This record gives sequence, structure tokens and C-alpha cells, in this order.
Amino acid sequence: MFVNEELKLKFFLAKGPDVPTYVEYGAADIGVVGKDTIVEEGRNVHEVLDLGFGSCRMCVCGPQDAKELLEHREVIRVATKYPKIAKDYFYNKKHQTVEIIKMNGSIELAPIVGLSEVIVDIVETGSTLKENGLTVLEEVCPLSARMIVNPVSMRMENDRIRDLIGRIRIFGGGNSMRIERLDETTRKNLLEDLLKRSPNSYGTYEASVREILDEVKNRRDEAVFAYTEKFDGAALNADNIQVTEEEIQKAYSQVDSSLLNVIRKSLKNIESYHAKQMQYSWFDSKPDGTILGQKVTPLQRVGVYVPGGKAVYPSSVLMNIVPAKVAGVDEIIMVTPPGKDGKVNPATLVAAKEAGVDAVYKVGGAQAIAALAYGTESIPKVDKIVGPGNIYVALAKKAVYGHVSIDSIAGPSEILVLADETANPRYVAADLLSQAEHDELASAILVTTSEELAEEVSREVDGFVKELSRGEIIQKSLDNYGHILIAETLDDAIDAANEIASEHLEIVTKDAFTVMTKIRNAGAIFIGEYSSEPLGDYFAGPNHVLPTNGTAKFFSPLSVDDFFEKIQHYFLLKRSTGSRTSGHRAVCKSRTAHGTCKLHPCPL
Repeated sequence: MFVNEELKLKFFLAKGPDVPTYVEYGAADIGVVGKDTIVEEGRNVHEVLDLGFGSCRMCVCGPQDAKELLEHREVIRVATKYPKIAKDYFYNKKHQTVEIIKMNGSIELAPIVGLSEVIVDIVETGSTLKENGLTVLEEVCPLSARMIVNPVSMRMENDRIRDLIGRIRIFGGGNSMRIERLDETTRKNLLEDLLKRSPNSYGTYEASVREILDEVKNRRDEAVFAYTEKFDGAALNADNIQVTEEEIQKAYSQVDSSLLNVIRKSLKNIESYHAKQMQYSWFDSKPDGTILGQKVTPLQRVGVYVPGGKAVYPSSVLMNIVPAKVAGVDEIIMVTPPGKDGKVNPATLVAAKEAGVDAVYKVGGAQAIAALAYGTESIPKVDKIVGPGNIYVALAKKAVYGHVSIDSIAGPSEILVLADETANPRYVAADLLSQAEHDELASAILVTTSEELAEEVSREVDGFVKELSRGEIIQKSLDNYGHILIAETLDDAIDAANEIASEHLEIVTKDAFTVMTKIRNAGAIFIGEYSSEPLGDYFAGPNHVLPTNGTAKFFSPLSVDDFFEKIQHYFLLKRSTGSRTSGHRAVCKSRTAHGTCKLHPCPL
């Protein structure tokens, strides 16, 4: 037993096959063991980190002439120390019938003496194989040392364990994404982790947001200017808070022509898609002359919030303004945080102009939401607020709901990729990181039936993280909310996807359209390896303002329908045989036994 008093950690050594047992039963919170042992033992533990050392391969080995037996899937005998791994490989992946012979010693002898045709064993250099006239015929899976954690400890000591994982990674050990078996425990823990990202969990910020809202409500412009200087470092007043036409024209000169071309092409696609969502007023007449209907009217004034800060989001400009424009909203106002120089990013301004915005104001955060909800001397009150933002924006929208309508309370970005062995690991890794790069709270999850794909995606992610400019943000996101889950069956994977109800769902399987029909809960579905999340999210046309944090179970993406109010209307003909009163007596269900109406005055 070794004790580190500074870190409050105890260490002890155990035989490899016993390590998962110690961890499963809680005798140890954390263990370090080979991937081969984890798979073979099949214990209920969380695999949280590939430590990157002890790299080798699990392989099918034998004399060269045995290769033909494997290619033709002959019934053969297989000697191995790893019967579970061997059985899974031959029965579930190769679909080849074999007889498994469990051995504990030098299994290289088995083919030589005729006990088996091939062996399944760990290969590092291959020198022992050569000495016995054997060679690697097929690779089963890559192996290395892994960190495993007790499921209960992962919940009770979550922060401490994640901190330890982060420290190990800093010193050059481990991969970027944890690989776990999908079961009830991992599913439950994952859902609990994801819910921590919900705006409903940000109670510590609510008092600050409430204070900002009250200040803006009471002091109006004065409070907006003060908070903008405090949080954004920009000095605003009534003369410069609104973006001028001159500023917009200058923005056009600062935006590259290729970007402008992309914005315009994207705008056309978004308009075309949302035009198909239009609704119109309708009337329905009945034989008795009654006419019922619904009056569909565009909202009068809408406020659009566009984030700033860590990145520029011209796509968010288009996705929020265009459906409002298609719906016929009278006035569209946009708010977005300025830089310290008091200016708005040129790409944001160009996108707003192209989309048809009526006015742009240089204000962000909770103070912007308050200004739109209550109105100030400079910023008019709106009927509805749409658009994503940070924690303060989300809580502010939640607080002002009722004074105005809102689209939804957006949480951090998230993606779930549902894949099998046919998926391209590099494509999957790239799409996972397309959301992880957004911020530290973003979630990237792969659910797959293929252990090989899981390992390959993990390696691809490692490579990307080292190269990408936002690698630090990506790594924090993956540390907290990045998961690779290995499901026993595709149906198990689909069930998990429906329960998680991710904002973005990619399906990269053999029969992706069949899988798609089984998906009940998702913000948007991307089908096939060429339907990349970024392309679909930003350019194809469908809206990228999507429900998050499991709300896809009951919320829908932003659409033209969000910018209408619907009024029911009635028209009843006066009957020639009776008066309005007699007609009322026929339909009123509020009469007393004497035939008089209990309601005063009568609604009819």
C-alpha cells in the first residue's frame, strides 16, 4: 500500500485480472488495467481514459495456410486465454462458427501440435510468433492501458476524479474521450450529467440576472449603458447604441467576397425551406350556416438576440431573422454585444442586412433581453424574443417570459452520433468536434455497436484536438461531457438516442433510413456520412435553432410558425325560427331547473 498524503490518495498493486473486480465492488475507486482484461472480465466499471501506454494488439494468429480457413469461414478450433474476446470476434463480427479452447499457458504451441488451427492472443512485436512459425492473420482490436472507475465513485467523487483525469492528460497521458459500455448505470449517469448543463440548474446566477432585469426595467437606457460598459467595456449612449447605415456599408467593405457569397447562398436555401412552412387563415362553413375559422396574423415586432464573444455567428443571424421575415413580421430588431471599440463584427452586420433586419442595437447579455422585454428610451419593446445566448441570456429569457413570448431557453450545444461498423471514424470524429468546439459545456456523444469504431474515433479525436485552434475548449468539453458508448445491439443504441433526445443526431449506419424511422426524439436528424452536421446546420436550409437538454421530447426547431399569432373566430347565423335568446336556450348548458341561465351576464 502506498499513500500520497498531499493528494489524499492510496495506491495498491494487484494482478491484472483482479483489478476490475476490486473496482466493481468498490474496494478501489480507480484502477489501471489493460483493455484486454476489461473486455474479458466484463465487469460493471466505467472506462474513462486511454492512458496511451502498453500499446499492443489482440490478433488471430496461426500458420500462413490457416488464412484460407478464415477467409472461407470454415469451422475451426481456436485456442486462447481470452475466450470471451475470441467468441465475440468470431460469432458477432465475422459470423464464423468456431470451437473455443480455453488455455492458460503458451498457446503458441496449440497450432504446432494440432490442438487448434489458430490462436487468439496479444501481439506486441511478433517475435514469439516468428520463433514458432506463426504469423498475424487478422487483427481483433488495439489494446493499451486504461483507467477504470467504480460507477458509484464516479457519481460521488465526480469533480475529484475528473480533476485527476485532467491532470494525467496534461502530463501527456490518455486520450480525449472516454469509452464506456452502454448499460442502465452509464445511461442514468450520462443523463444526470447532461442535465447539469440545463439553465434550470444555474440557480447561482438567477439573483444577478434578476438584478439586471429590474435595473433595466426601472432605469431603462441608463442601466443598459452602464451594464454594457461594465461587461463589454464599450461606452454607449443614445447617439451610438443603434448601428447606422454608414456602419453597415463599412461592414460590407470589410467582409471577404467569398464569405458574402456563402451568406447569400445560405440565405436563399433558408428562405426556400421556410417558405414551405407558411400558414394561412382559414374558414370552415357548416350546413346550418355556422362559420368557424382561424385567423393567422404575423407578430408586429420581434427581437432577435445574436451572441458575440468567443466566436462570430452570422448563421444565427440568418436562422432567426429569415423565418420571421418569411412569416411577415412587421418589424425585426436585432441585439448583439459590441466589442470594446463599440463596434459589431462586420460579418454579423452584413448577415443582418442581407436577411432584412430593420434595426440593430449594440447591446448583449441579460440587459439586452431586459431592454427588448420592457422597452427603453432607445430600444422599443417587442412581442417575442428569439435567439440563443449564454447562461445570463438564457435565464433572462426565462425570467421575462410572460411579459413577452420567447422561442425556448437554449442550453449548450450537443451532438449524438449513432453509428455502426460501416461508419468512417474520421468523419465521425470531425462531426463530434464540430459541436465540442462551441464551448466548455458542449456535449459530444458517440453511441455505437462497434468497439473497433469506438477505438478508431477516439484516436481520430486525439489527433484533431492537437491540431485545432480551439483545442483547449474542445478538451474541456470532452472531459466534462464527451462520451463514447458501446451498445450491445443497434436497438439498444436507438433507445439511448431517444432517451438522450439530442439537439443534433447523426445516423451513420448500414441502413440509416430504417434507423431514422425509429427515432422519436431529436432536434434535427442528419442521415448518412455525407450529411455532416455543420453543412446541414448552417447551409442546407433547415433551422439550426433547436431544442437542447432533452427538450426535443416536446419542443420543435424554430420555424415560421413561431412568428404567428392565431385567433379563433366564430360566426353564427340568426335563425328565422327563433331569436338569439331561444337559440341560447337550445345550446346553453348553464340553465337551472327553471330554465334560467346561472351565468350573469350570460356569455351568449
